[in-house]
This record gives sequence, structure tokens and C-alpha cells, in this order.
Amino acid sequence: MEIAVGTSSASMEHLLVKLEGLLSQEHALIQHVRGDIQYISDQLAAVRAFLLGHRAPAAESAQRRRDRDGEQMKLWVKLTRDLAYNVEDCVDDIRLWLNRVPEPTGDGLMSSLGRAWYAISTVYVRRDIAAKISALKLRAHHLGAPSPWCDVATTLESYTTAGDTLSGRSYTAAGPGAASFMGMVGMEQAMGELGQWLTTTSRVRDSRKVLAIVGCRGLGKRTLAAGLRCAAGEQFDCRVSVVASRKLRVEAFLRSLLKQIMPRAAYNDLQIGGMDGWEVRRLKEKVEEQLLDRRYIVVIDDVCSVPSCELILNSLPENQKDSRIVVTTRFHAVAEAIGRLEQGHVYKLNPLSVHDSYLLLLRRTFGSNYQCSNEIDWRTSRILDKCGGVPLALVALAGLLGCKLKSDPNWIRVCDSVNSELEKEHLPDEVTAKIIYLCYEDLPADLKTCMLYLSTFPVGLNISKKRVIRRWIAEGFIAEKHGKTAEQVADDCFDQLFKRSMISAVDIGTNGEVKTFQVHEMILDYILRKSNEEGFITVIDEDCPGLMPRSKIRWLSVHGSTNSTRAKEVMKTVSLLHVRSLTSSRTMKQLSSFKILQVLDLEGCEDLTADQLVKICKMYLLKYLSLRRTYMKGLPSVIGRLKYLEILDIRETNVQRLPTSVKCLQRMTHLLCGDKSRHLSLTFTVEIAEMLELQTLSGIEIDTASAEAFAAIHKLTKLKKLSIYNLKVQTENRSRSFEHLLFAILTLTACSLTSLAIDDGFTGFLINILVNLSTFPSYLRALELSGGLNKVPEWIVHLHSLEKLSLSLTSLRTDSLVLISKLPVLFSLTFSVNSARQRPGVLSIQIENLLNSVGEIFVPPDGFSNLQTLRILAVGLPVQLISFLEGAMPALQRLEVRCRMFEGIYGLETLENLSQVHLEVSQQASEVAKEKVRQTRSSVSNHPNRPAIIFDEYFE
Repeated sequence: MEIAVGTSSASMEHLLVKLEGLLSQEHALIQHVRGDIQYISDQLAAVRAFLLGHRAPAAESAQRRRDRDGEQMKLWVKLTRDLAYNVEDCVDDIRLWLNRVPEPTGDGLMSSLGRAWYAISTVYVRRDIAAKISALKLRAHHLGAPSPWCDVATTLESYTTAGDTLSGRSYTAAGPGAASFMGMVGMEQAMGELGQWLTTTSRVRDSRKVLAIVGCRGLGKRTLAAGLRCAAGEQFDCRVSVVASRKLRVEAFLRSLLKQIMPRAAYNDLQIGGMDGWEVRRLKEKVEEQLLDRRYIVVIDDVCSVPSCELILNSLPENQKDSRIVVTTRFHAVAEAIGRLEQGHVYKLNPLSVHDSYLLLLRRTFGSNYQCSNEIDWRTSRILDKCGGVPLALVALAGLLGCKLKSDPNWIRVCDSVNSELEKEHLPDEVTAKIIYLCYEDLPADLKTCMLYLSTFPVGLNISKKRVIRRWIAEGFIAEKHGKTAEQVADDCFDQLFKRSMISAVDIGTNGEVKTFQVHEMILDYILRKSNEEGFITVIDEDCPGLMPRSKIRWLSVHGSTNSTRAKEVMKTVSLLHVRSLTSSRTMKQLSSFKILQVLDLEGCEDLTADQLVKICKMYLLKYLSLRRTYMKGLPSVIGRLKYLEILDIRETNVQRLPTSVKCLQRMTHLLCGDKSRHLSLTFTVEIAEMLELQTLSGIEIDTASAEAFAAIHKLTKLKKLSIYNLKVQTENRSRSFEHLLFAILTLTACSLTSLAIDDGFTGFLINILVNLSTFPSYLRALELSGGLNKVPEWIVHLHSLEKLSLSLTSLRTDSLVLISKLPVLFSLTFSVNSARQRPGVLSIQIENLLNSVGEIFVPPDGFSNLQTLRILAVGLPVQLISFLEGAMPALQRLEVRCRMFEGIYGLETLENLSQVHLEVSQQASEVAKEKVRQTRSSVSNHPNRPAIIFDEYFE
């Protein structure tokens, strides 16, 4: 029942806000039904209050909740949810009419005649609205919240009678109702055996070798393959990882390969040039061109059939470079087919031992530093026996145990409770599925809604955390609570899912937070089925033909093309008029059927045309619109019609200027633009300055030639994040322009701005103006400066709230580190020098850097008390010798160095908390530089913490 509670509770909270907004409008279309709308609003508020009060305590078992609620309560909640959806559909229809048919205003004869004509012309609309509201009022009246004097059965009987009335039958009066999923634990032996297979080469380099890792779901095949890929190190010129779909799409597979093996700029050029329309033959030729002269290792995860395996192997060139292909599969037929190859090898992955299972369970429950006892108590032993050594089951169960222990710290009671739930299951897959079920059932109602929403995304996709959080809010699942903003509440929900091991991190940002994540295939299968049962997310996927959509679709996700047989079949048989959320990442030809759409995510969508963009601008109720990576050149001039739009994502497109009508987008809170990899940015205009609700403005270019726009930037007083990708400054007004920009920045930081990024394009703004501030932005939490700086601003020591600092194209010296070390809460520090940008002045900065540092940089022993991430990125330029003195950076956990010319790092053994070292070297690096990297890697291996070492190569 809980998912229905979660969905209806969240939906109704959002709906009640909509109803309140509708009632606040003085409009002729709703004047005659205002009382009915208020009644429906009151009834739904009472229902929501009942649902919230009816939730089970967190410690109560799922079985007791099921026994208590019964089938009648489940049915009542389902009907309540459907009523809420229908009311919201009706409200959205009315809002649509209010936008399309504005009521004449003003005094005088002509205005009076206009209102009279409006009353005549909208008579049928008003009748239709009245009929719908009346029917919904009747349903709300009879469905109401069960009360102490009216049980659920009576309420359902009343509702059934009301249903007969709505169907045109006789009416009988009834009483009113009341107002990284798995670590490498236990895989050391497998890594040792397969590491030898990976690195051993013949005297004469022969053809590629293929490895199949086979085992049941949840054993950690992907984790092992990823470990092998990282361990490959500098022995391979190219390392790639691809997830194979259940029904292999060769074109998508080859495009994914190209994206990883090509320089990003070259790949983007192919995308813009129409690579999405290439045939398989042409894509294969491009892959062969890229890999022919390179020794590669390719990891292909989750291959499901022998024909798919053959297609994959035939797509990769046999280049006589002793390359490696690693395939993970749960099907023995695929492994046997690989084993029959001349250079084939099969590795059967076995479950973890009891000892390793014990370590994994307790360390994921109590933390990685937990000291496990050598003796295993019998209750824990029973849990381990049930899990059968399956890492996914152990990790998911650890998340469940951790949450249960917060409400009941008694380990014995919690273990007994879990053991009783798992008593009937015997097979590993059954036990893992039951644990996933228990983890899901233990989620609070609102978290269930958020979790089910992740079924929107296909298996194997790296999902952006920010993308999901913004969509949760736009859908109305998250709202302000207990003094926290919606973004903070959504952040908390995400963290809960992560701590419960329902999702796993793929990429961790420099601030220590998850940037991208994945949902394990078994968990995704479960939430897909659950979402389908509840009529929540409808997924159209060729790989999942068994998921049958309901007659009314409200949340739609298309995995693949809308031109596929499955998509065409579904769209012919169901109504799309009620769809309020649409996600598609391939092609989307049919856009005219969606009238009340509020969330439209077309990130990465192919073949988006200008006509389709015009159709999108007719979706008047849109709140969230993502056109990221669609490579369109501009937005329609009628974009201003989308008056409810709050989030617009046009990053990695070719849009460099917005139409003047964007000044009408007064609800816009997040405007995301630009493309750093191609140095493209969106010109800031006076119309953007009219979006007074903006909180995020990223990827813009400020042109001081447009004086009016330039002077208006300080009006955006609600801005929390500002990213300026480029400055264009007129030579004759340079000083005055700099003063205006400085005034705007200081004004914004005095209001709400906490994150600031500026690339001054070597105009001199940073070195001539920003360095010499007398008043400084005290409340900044994140600062990124790119330009001709030759020293760190001295006022930076006063930024006591600064957590993240990035200094790009900046001279790196010991005295700079001494200054920065005084920042008390600095969490992440990045130095970046990139000569690939071909800007004047880069070489002079590097020469000055070398002269002033005498070829060596010392990290001071005092300060940096909170720093956990240090990144030194010198693409194409030398990194001097870096020495960590005793006591330097005591909290440092992650060190990342990216360079072409490398002198070495000393003193790593003094970093007590070091847990990860990421070394990236250019493919054009000299053998001397690569040898020094190998030496550094060897010294890291001897560190007492045995930190994870990631070695990689990059394109320049």
C-alpha cells in the first residue's frame, strides 16, 4: 500500500498548491464553480492528512503493515490516488484554457462588449468545466477520508454508488466522509588470477584475447571487470567500458565506443555533422580507424545472447596489438561460445566466502573502519547463509540494517526481524529479490515515489544527480519542509537512497558529493515492475515488452526511438492526452499529442527539428525543459509562451543567443547554457536580466558593448550560482566596464550568491581588478577563477565559508599554497593550467611559475585542516616536483594529477588519510614522464592505507 500512499500524498501536496493558485484567480471561466473547487480542495486536504497519519512506524515490520491495512485500505488508497490524478488533469485543463483564452479587462464600452462576446464564445467551455468539476466533487464527497465513525468498507460502498451516478445510473444517498554498490572485498584472488591473464604478453604480439566472466546476477561481475580495466594501466593505449542492452542495438553500441575512444572535440564535430544517422558499416569503419594502431582493452557488461556477443566481437578490429576484450554475462551459453574461441578464456565468478561476506556486511553497515570480530554469532551467520555470498544481497541488506538500527539499536532484535522475513526463501536469486523487496518496503512513502521515478532511466545509464533532483522538484514530489528549501529536501532524499544502497555512485565530485550514479539491474527490474503495477511510470522499451501500459498514461519514458514497433503499438492503443512528464533520449517524432505536459526531458535526443521546437513552445504548462546535447542552433521566437517554465537546460547545444521573448519567463529559476569543451557560451542580454527569480545562471558570455544588459546583471539578486564562461571587453571603455562588473559581483554576493565562476578571457579583469579588492565576497562557498592570474588574491584568506576553490590558468607556487592553507573549511582545491586552449599569455604564466618555484613546490605542514580533495591538472604543460612535508594536508583523501610532463611526487607516505590516487598522463607524454608516473604509482602501493590507484591516459 505504501507506494500508493507515497504517490498520492506527494501528488496531493503539489495538487493542493495548484488548487489554491486556481482559486486565487478572478476569471469568468471558473466563477460559477469556485465553491465546488474549494470543496474538492478541502476533501483532498483531509484525505492527505489521513494518509500521513496512517503511515506505519519505521520499526514496524512489512508483514504487520500488510495485516493491518488489508485489501480494502489498499483499494481505497488506489482510488484516492486516481481521484487526485483526475483532479490534477482537470485543473491543468483549466489552466491551459486560462492561458489560451485571456479574459478582456479594462473599462469603457469596448471592454464591456469584449466581455459580453467572451461570455458567449466560452459558454461550451464553461459547461464542460462545470460538468467535470461537478463529477469530481461527487467522487471526492463519497471517497473522503475514512473516519472513526465510518470504516473503509462503508466509504468504498459509498464511492461505488457515486461511481454509478457518474456512469448515468440511479443515485443512492450515502453518508459523508471525513474532511560503488559493491567494493572489491573477496575479489583479491580473482584479480590476481585474471590480472596475470590481462598483462601477460607473447614474445610476438598476437591477436586479441577475449575473457568471459560468468556468474549469477548480483555477484559483482561488473565490479571485477571495472577493477581489471583500472589495473590495466599504461600497458594499453585505450581503455573502454560499455553496457550492452538486453536487445543489442549495434549502432548505439558503436556510438558509445566512439564517444570514449575519440577526443571529445572530434566526437562533438561528428555529432554535429550528423553521425546519428550513420549506418552500421560506416560506424564500424570509424571504430576500426580509431583502434587499428592502438592496443585496447574493452569491457562489455551484461551480454545476453550468443548472436549479440558475435556482433560485438565482429565490431572490434583484430589489429595484432595483443588487445583484450572482457565480457560479463550471466548466461553460460555466451561464456561457452567465448571459450570455444582460439584466444578465449572463461572465468566463473563464485560467491563470497563466509568470512568475506561477514566483512562486507558489517563494514557496509557500520562503516569501512569497523573492526570485525573473528567470531560470527549465530544470528548473523543465519543472515549470511541466506545471502549465499551474493555481494548485491549483502550490500542492500547492510543498507536496510543500518536504517533499522537507527530506530532500534538492538542488533539481536534487528537480526531476528530480518531472519524471519527471509525464512521462506532458499535460492540466491530469490533471497536477493526478497532483500530488495524488504529494502523498498522499508522506505518512507515519499522516498518510494522518488525511488520509483528512477525507473524512467534505462539500465546501465550514468544518471546525473542534479538532473534527478531538479526533476523531482519539477514533478512536485519534493517541496519545502521544516525550513529547508526544496533543493535541500531533495538532497536529503537522494542521500537516504544512497545510504540505503538503493543506488550506487559512479562519479564523485571534488566536493565529495555524488555527481553521477547508477541503479543496479536487479533493483531497476524490481522498481520497473512495481511502477507498472501502481500505474506510475510507463516505460516503452523493446527490451521489456511485458510491461503493459494503463489506458491513461501520466508519466512516459521512451527507451529507444518512437519509430520502433513497440512505441508505435503503445501510442496507438493508449491516450497521451494526460501525459504530464515525457523522457526520450533517442528520437521523438510525435510531440503534438501532449497538451498538459509539465516535464519534458529530451537530453541527447536525435533529429530534433525547428518545427518540433515550435510545437514544444505550445506546451504552455511546461516547468522543466531539457534540450541538452541536441545540437540545435536556436530557440523559437515564441519561447516566451512558456510562462510556467522554471528550468531550461540548453547545455552542449549551439544556442548562443536567446530570443527577446524570454523576458516573459518570469518563473525561471535555473538557466543552464554553454559548452566548456567547445568554448561556447550564451550571450547575456537585458531580457535575461528580467528573469528576477533566477537562482542558477551558468555558461554565459558578458559583452560590455551591450551597456544596457551589462548594467542590469546586478538586478538578479536571487542568484545563488553564476558561471561566466567569457568576457568581451571594448578597449576604449575597459576600466569603466571592469568597475561595473565588479559592482555587480559584489552586489550579488551580498545578496544570495554562494558560487561564482569567472573566465575573463585574458582581458585583465582578474589580475587588474579582482586581485586588488578592498571589499571581498565573504559568503562564497565555491569560487573558480580562470585567466591571467600570476598570484592568488590576498583577500582570499577572508573567505571563511569557502569550501571549493578552483584556480585555472594560474601560476602555482609554494607561497600560493601557504596563503590558501589558511582557509578553515576548504574541502576541495583544484589547480589547472591548460595550454590546449591556445590563449596568449599561457606560456608566460608557465615560465613565471617555473622561475618562482625553482622547479619544486612544497606543501606546507600547517593548515589545510579540512582539505580532502587536491587536483593538479596541467594538460600539455609540466608539473613541477611536488613535496608533501610532514603534517601537510592531514585530512587529504583524494589526490588527482593530470599532465603531459611530470617530475614526481614525494612525501605521499605522510598523508595519513589518503584513500585514492588518480594519475592521468597524456598519450603524447615522453617515456621519461611515464616512468616517473610508474615510480609514483609504486610508492603509492607501499602506502600503509593501501589507497586505490587509478591510472589513465587522456587525449589532448
